[in-house]
Amino acid sequence: MDTPLRAVTFPTTTAAALLLPVLAAAQWQPVAGAHPAGAIAGDCATAMAVASTTTNGTEVHRCDGVQWTLLANSPLAEVSSMTVTAAGDLLAVGPGGPGWVLARCPRATGATPAWTVLGSGIGAALRLWEDDGTVVVAGVVGPAGGGALTGLARWNGSTWTFPPMPTGSGTAPVVAAVARTGLGFVVGGDFTVGGASNLALWNGLDGWAPIAGNRSTDAVTHLLATRDGGVLVVGRGPTGLVQRLELWQPNAGWSVLAAAIDGEVHDVLELPDGDVVLAGPFTAVDGVPTRGLARYDGAQWHALATTITPPTATVHEARWLREGCLLVAGSFLGIGGVAANGLAMLGTPQPAGELAVPACAPGSPTVATRQLAWVGGRYRGLVTGWPIALGQPTVQVLGFGTSGITLPGPGCAPCVLWPWPDFVGAPVDQDGVDGFPVAFDVPDLDLLVGLDVQYQVVGLGGAGFPCFRATNALVLTIGRY
Repeated sequence: MDTPLRAVTFPTTTAAALLLPVLAAAQWQPVAGAHPAGAIAGDCATAMAVASTTTNGTEVHRCDGVQWTLLANSPLAEVSSMTVTAAGDLLAVGPGGPGWVLARCPRATGATPAWTVLGSGIGAALRLWEDDGTVVVAGVVGPAGGGALTGLARWNGSTWTFPPMPTGSGTAPVVAAVARTGLGFVVGGDFTVGGASNLALWNGLDGWAPIAGNRSTDAVTHLLATRDGGVLVVGRGPTGLVQRLELWQPNAGWSVLAAAIDGEVHDVLELPDGDVVLAGPFTAVDGVPTRGLARYDGAQWHALATTITPPTATVHEARWLREGCLLVAGSFLGIGGVAANGLAMLGTPQPAGELAVPACAPGSPTVATRQLAWVGGRYRGLVTGWPIALGQPTVQVLGFGTSGITLPGPGCAPCVLWPWPDFVGAPVDQDGVDGFPVAFDVPDLDLLVGLDVQYQVVGLGGAGFPCFRATNALVLTIGRY
């Protein structure tokens, strides 16, 4: 598990000088070899897939981090939603054959991936996700053999089950979005259940409860669980055309973040510093021109992309990648002044990299970045190759120095401690042979933007003799969106 640092001390007298030569603002970058996308799945470059509609039907492509591969013979005529499972398999749902189809394409190595139909005959599905090995589908769904339609379906690998949802506002209940929270699942859509209209808590089985203080009876289209325990709720406004964005916090109630979004919202997500991003075919939020992408900084709305070309293009979906980038898919050929064929990333132009001089001799342990250092966010890394016989590492270190000291250790490979003397100690846990995670929180301070820090993990001896052991050191550029 991640262990936060006890304290982080950043310099206050020299930071301004350090900011000047460093460019750390996020920039748009095209995704090489990508295809125009209507749906995307995955949270990193090695588990990413896109689906697009072509003259030959729907095509699904997957990237292994280097090369894109066409996943041929998809059983879906159109992809409504996709997700990547914990095992790396790709799940997709959409119309295809008798009713709508749920299909899986495994993450094969050394062989051509093949699709498998997991279930068919359900109604119109809007979203899907995996919950402890069980696939949950949301939309207007129901038994293949007929019967009352419901808004949720669960596929356990062999059969469908349908949690009861008694009534809908129209011809059938519709579930448009689900968000997992500490209180259970928050479910939104167009329905009436458990004394609640369009927004309710679901325990994952068949129990429903209303959300206290729900002040809107409008249909809900999107939900997102925030890092601080709240839920962002996108719903249709009084006219049915204009949408709204509200924040529900269990202890604080409701607040309105956007009262007038002049078009549909296709995605909502949260940046590391807490800012909210909306994606979809809208042109303005609360009167601010924000075509395709809008960002809320806690006080006002801004356009996240200065330009999107051609003028008729828009953004269909957005995802936060665990490498620390925002991925967007749509019908655009250019975004933010950068040519991109329907798929682009917003991220730092200076990713973390190893120092030119290694911290230790060859074969020594290493720390690698899993999530970049953004202000207001949480840096995450992974340590591998640590000798178990030497005991667990005991400190995480970061600092601003350009010279290091050699750690002593008779009988041990010499290691260089680079970030000296700015350091902070924290215990970390061994997590199997594949390594253990490390992390630290980055304060939400403009002072840190563009700052280069050096980071490594150090052990202070063990195995019955006094030696020091350290990982390599990383240069982290702290950025802000």
